[in-house]
Amino acid sequence: MDARTLLATLPVTACLLLVACGSDPGPGPGPYVDECSDAAGATRPPEVEITSPGNAEAFESSNSINWVISVSDDDTDVGDLEVELLDYSSGTPEDIDISVPNPDSDGRVTFSMAASLLTEGQNPIRARATDPDDCFGEDDVLVCIDQDTCP
Repeated sequence: MDARTLLATLPVTACLLLVACGSDPGPGPGPYVDECSDAAGATRPPEVEITSPGNAEAFESSNSINWVISVSDDDTDVGDLEVELLDYSSGTPEDIDISVPNPDSDGRVTFSMAASLLTEGQNPIRARATDPDDCFGEDDVLVCIDQDTCP
């Protein structure tokens, strides 16, 4: 076979190989869907909003901090969400030694904690709600302890 004939048969050969090798996905699981996203067929992550304390609120270490956190989830009952507080003041998330109560039927989590559980200075605090599928939503506030102002 000369080069001209070979070049003429390449498109046909390529098409036959593509069909034989499965270029058509046909029936099957379809494209990958991130389990915790807004994509169709995915589990929706919870939504979290810290309404108290306010961002950049300052407290004395002898005070209590009253927390109000709202959580919701389109495909999970709020009673099945696990809510936790994480302190990022060291640069890595650390659990705060407090038992966060379960959300009420309206998705509100309310509790008080001693400000002394946090270190003096600026404490970036994250509230995280995790659903049974390990999808999570978060919200952050900056809480200052024993400072006159909080930036």
